[in-house]
Amino acid sequence: MTSLTRSSGVNRTARRQEAHDKLSTALESALRAGTPFTRITVDELIEQSGVPRSTFYLYYADKSHLLRAVSSGLSSAYLEACEDWWHLPPDGTREDLRRAFDRMLESYLPHQHLLAAVIETSSYDHEVSADYRSLLELHFDEVAEHIRRGQADGSVAAHVDADHAARWITHLVERGLYEFAADAADDERERYLTAWTDIVWNALYAAAR
Repeated sequence: MTSLTRSSGVNRTARRQEAHDKLSTALESALRAGTPFTRITVDELIEQSGVPRSTFYLYYADKSHLLRAVSSGLSSAYLEACEDWWHLPPDGTREDLRRAFDRMLESYLPHQHLLAAVIETSSYDHEVSADYRSLLELHFDEVAEHIRRGQADGSVAAHVDADHAARWITHLVERGLYEFAADAADDERERYLTAWTDIVWNALYAAAR
């Protein structure tokens, strides 16, 4: 009986994941095609994904619920990409920092349209906004902690206000990815990456070096 129960649970999890993956693909495809999130309907997502209507509503209350579920996994992947920066070693160089930012950019770009939809939807949907604010707060905390560690080991300038600098830098990164880097041509994106590196390097590390 235990084995049958476990097998049934595994099958339910697999079915849910399969439905989630199909709906996620349909949602991102619609956004990449230029359809604003506000104009995407559940009917269109069901038709494009092949997921039955009953299955959609078994797992999601509405399309915003789906957006939150999809973006949660992407946010986790993006935060993992931030680790190279947040754990930049005391002897890390400007090029190490640039590589860390490049990894963050590469994590963001494949899903830029969906993440842009999250930013836009957060302006009017309270639950999406709460999720997005939680992500930003986590980013604030990690950057502030990175600054404090760097000040303790001498790799970050002692005069920097860790908490307020972390908020400015986090918003700079978030807005920069959304407004500039995502839609830039490759050579222009490289310039944005260089400027991003210069701004943060000079703000945090240069004086300590």
